[in-house]
Amino acid sequence: AGSLSNALALGEANRIPDAMKTLATFRPDMATLGPYHYIYGRAFASARNPHEAASRYRRASMYASNAALKERSLFVAAETELGMGYYYEAKTDCLIFLKKFPNSARVRRVRAVLARSLFGTGRLSEALRQFDLAGNTPEVLYGKADTFQKMGMTREASQAYAAAAAVDGRYPDSSEETRYWLGENLRRSGDAGHAKELLLTIKGEGLRDRAAIGLGE
Repeated sequence: AGSLSNALALGEANRIPDAMKTLATFRPDMATLGPYHYIYGRAFASARNPHEAASRYRRASMYASNAALKERSLFVAAETELGMGYYYEAKTDCLIFLKKFPNSARVRRVRAVLARSLFGTGRLSEALRQFDLAGNTPEVLYGKADTFQKMGMTREASQAYAAAAAVDGRYPDSSEETRYWLGENLRRSGDAGHAKELLLTIKGEGLRDRAAIGLGE
């Protein structure tokens, strides 16, 4: 167990190669399968293999006897799945989390992931409800505005974008999804010039074609 504890500490310190060396000869039993899979999840995430990372995080949550590790693993699994666009899997993990850990300090963050997952599956009214429960971070405020715009509620979206920009006007720089929907909002609000500036930055597959339609290409 000592080498596993060392590996877990190294993993949390983001010293992934050192953690893997420590684990090289370790053989887990039922009591240690949770942290064992969690460390491998961190390793696969570091190696930019999110699919395998999410799988390991889910297994870590399943096998962990430590409640804190069980909770953390499930949250990171949902975040990883959302990042891959696995919206249904992320939604499922979020719902499990909220049922198992209703008093967790991560509840608002989980609701933000759940809201974005619902947004991705097109369940927009439910997404709005979760955004309302997820706090007031820039990600949440812009996510709510994006949802309004995706629903075609341009006036409400404009108000929501203004509220979000008052908190963090730079957030759209880091989110192509938000830049697309903000561009659509500006276009539908009659601000074609600024809309074009934003829509021309959309390069990702899927959104790029929709942006081109918005630009009239």
